[in-house]
Amino acid sequence: MKLKKVIQIKHKISTTAWKVAKISRPKIIKGITIQYKTVEGTLYVTVNWDDTTQQIIEIIPIIGHSGQIPQCWCNTVGKISSSLLKRNYSPYNLKRMLKRQQAGQIIYSNGKKVKSVPYAIGLAIEETLKILEAK
Repeated sequence: MKLKKVIQIKHKISTTAWKVAKISRPKIIKGITIQYKTVEGTLYVTVNWDDTTQQIIEIIPIIGHSGQIPQCWCNTVGKISSSLLKRNYSPYNLKRMLKRQQAGQIIYSNGKKVKSVPYAIGLAIEETLKILEAK
């Protein structure tokens, strides 16, 4: 048996740190919590915004009675979404990105199609944006 000699090539990668100004969280915020039925269980999405700037600053999704794995990835989607929003990422782009996620089964909740948990989080952002635009 012949052994091939493995050659390691090390590339020097220059890393540039991109610093984006982070929005500071105010002491008092407003928000709404919306309930959705999903395939994984009942999802509660809390969307909080800064009342002075009318800007969404955090999303807290909680999925009940579904086990550790769905709760873990649901929490992760919320943390990543909040982190993006605190760095001035567009809530419209975030909503669009989340609503592209579709699971195999569709459930109707609150008169709307819910295609997945991320889709429901996108719906909550959409409903919150409508409330903020009406103000």
